[in-house]
This record gives sequence, C-alpha cells and structure tokens, in this order.
Amino acid sequence: ALLVNPISGFGWKNATTNKLDTPKVDAGVESIEKFKKWLLKVRQTCTEAGIPLIYDETWAFHLGIGGAQELYGIQPDLLVLGKSLGGGHSCGAVLGPTRLMERRDPDRPMRVNFVVGTFKGNPVAMGAMNAVLKY
Repeated sequence: ALLVNPISGFGWKNATTNKLDTPKVDAGVESIEKFKKWLLKVRQTCTEAGIPLIYDETWAFHLGIGGAQELYGIQPDLLVLGKSLGGGHSCGAVLGPTRLMERRDPDRPMRVNFVVGTFKGNPVAMGAMNAVLKY
C-alpha cells in the first residue's frame, strides 16, 4: 500500500510524499494543480501495480465536505479520517471497499483484522462523530 497525505498539494512539507518527489511549490492554485498532476500519476502507478492507494485525510474537511477526493477528483482505495470527523475529538476511521476491509484467513475463519485504538468506541468521541456526520 502507498499512503499519501493529499493536503501536501498546498506546499506543506510531509515526510511521506517528499520522499516520492512531490512537486515543491508554494501554497496556492499553482501548487494544487501541480500536486493534482503528481497525484494522478501516483493513482495510475498504483492501479497498474495493484497497490492500494491510501489517503491520510486527517485534515480532510479543511478542504471542503468531500475532502481531497472531491478537490482533486482522484479516488483512493482506502481513506483514513481523524479528528475532523469528530469535530476535534480524538477519533478515527478507516474506510474502503469490502475487498480491502474484510481480510480473513481461510485456514483460521475466526481470525479477522481489526482496527484498534485508544479511543475506539469512546462514547464522547462517537457522539461527536455522529453529530459531525449529521451536520
């Protein structure tokens, strides 16, 4: 899998994308367009190689209700959301298609991959997340 922080298109430094020769530009419209071209190449490369592309959209709603997917028009295979989903409360979510999310071991049918975390199921964080999604 390849993890990309799609907000890097605004010229902010990001260790993951800098190692992938992210275009170095100052924040602004030109920055977004250059990053979009780069991200499209990454999407095509991942598709050709069969590698899942993951967006780390912890800051997603800063770009608008549709996040980077809507801004760039380029879809990832998996999406990671963070505090923006809970209105600033500590929470997170991993979203994706069943083919990637439901990983089972056929030899051990009770073994399933789970997402774990400190605030998993925290009532305050879940209530905040529910309120943001309803908004």
